[in-house]
Amino acid sequence: MKIRAIGTGAPYCRHPLVPPAFLVQTDDSNLLIGCPYQIAAKLESISLSCARIDMILLLGIKGHQAGGLEEFARRVEELDDKPMLVAPASLIEALKKRLLGVSSRPLEQYFEVISTQKVVIKEDENFSETILFLPVSAPDYSKSFGVLFEESRILITGESSVSPEMFCDKVDLV
Repeated sequence: MKIRAIGTGAPYCRHPLVPPAFLVQTDDSNLLIGCPYQIAAKLESISLSCARIDMILLLGIKGHQAGGLEEFARRVEELDDKPMLVAPASLIEALKKRLLGVSSRPLEQYFEVISTQKVVIKEDENFSETILFLPVSAPDYSKSFGVLFEESRILITGESSVSPEMFCDKVDLV
């Protein structure tokens, strides 16, 4: 399993307001953490297409986390196998409300929508990684989550204020 930050060095993305996404790759799957604006271009910059993404984990519903979902949906709309859209139930519901004014089609038409607090990636019989959604404090008090890779002790958050005390028993702070 490898984790890559994408969209951080491409020529179209040098502006600090264009956020990156994270790509988790195993031998047979691609998982995206966040789906910000320009996600298709970010994926294409590393020779991937939206069609090759199996799952999207959302950490929030603002543009830097979910702004690229509509473009992503248009690009995968014709696929037989829909990518999974995974987030805690409160985020899924907030996202559905936000998209009501934008699209007449339900989220489920484009994605297999899954509400959960935990995802397990099984790379092979010897390795699995548990990913937990953890609520974090966003500066504007909006719903925001981080994901903790439990075995690797890696924490990725969206827009948030994180204090060391929140996770001191779960991650190594360096």
